Amino acid sequence: MKNTANKILAILAHPDDETLFSGTIALLADKNIPIQIVYATSGDAGGDATGQNLSGDALAVVREEETRDSLKILSLSTPPIFLKYHDGNLKNKLPELRKNISKLINDFRPNIIVTFGPDGVSGHPDHIAIGAATDFVFDTKEDVEMLLHIVISETRTKIYNSVAENYLVENAVSDKAINLKIDVEKYNDKRLNAAVAYKTQFTENDCKAIGELIEKAPYEEFIIARKRGMEVAYFDLLTPRMPGRSR
Repeated sequence: MKNTANKILAILAHPDDETLFSGTIALLADKNIPIQIVYATSGDAGGDATGQNLSGDALAVVREEETRDSLKILSLSTPPIFLKYHDGNLKNKLPELRKNISKLINDFRPNIIVTFGPDGVSGHPDHIAIGAATDFVFDTKEDVEMLLHIVISETRTKIYNSVAENYLVENAVSDKAINLKIDVEKYNDKRLNAAVAYKTQFTENDCKAIGELIEKAPYEEFIIARKRGMEVAYFDLLTPRMPGRSR
C-alpha cells in the first residue's frame, strides 16, 4: 500500500537535471512516496555525445526517451512530464511558466516541491528561471508545506573539481547553509546507471567521473527554502544535517 502522507513534485529545466538528486528519487521510490518530475524543456539545444550529431527536435525526442529509461532505473513508475519549452528561452517565458506550474501544483497537490535555487547550481539561466518561477508560485500556494532547493556544498564542489573534466558548479553553497543532507549510499549503483542512460549527454569519461563522485560523496544536499509548519522528521526517511563521513 502506498504511503500518501507525502507527495513530491520536482520542477526542473532539462532532461538529466534530476541526476543531481537521483539517489533521493530512488529512495522515495523505494519508500513508495509519490514523486512527479516535470521538465520545462526537452533539451533540444543541447549537445550530442554519441557522435550522431542529433540536434533540435530529433535530439529532444532521444533525450526524452533517455529520461524515461533513466527514471525506470531509479524505480520511478510515474512517467515524467515535459512542458516542451525551447532550451535556453525560459527567462523569456516566466509569466507562462508560472501559470503552468500553478496548474501542475493544483493537479498533483504536492506537499513538497523540489527545484533549483537562485544560483541554479551551474548558473545555467534555464535553471535559474525555472527555480524563480517555481518559488514565485510556491509563495501563492498556502497548502504546499515545503520548498527544497537543489544545492551542492563547498565540500562536494571540491570533489567535483577533483574528478570531473567539465567543472559545472559555479555557485557552491557553504556547508553550514545545508539543512537537509540525505544518505543515498544504498543507491550508488542506481545513481550511476541512471546517469549512464543519458548517452547523448555523458561520455564514457563523464560516467567514470560520476562514478567516482558517487563513491566519494554518497549523499545529496538541499536547502529548505520555505517551510510551513512541517517538521523535516515528517518524512521519516530524510535526515537533516547527516553527520559527515570519513571515506
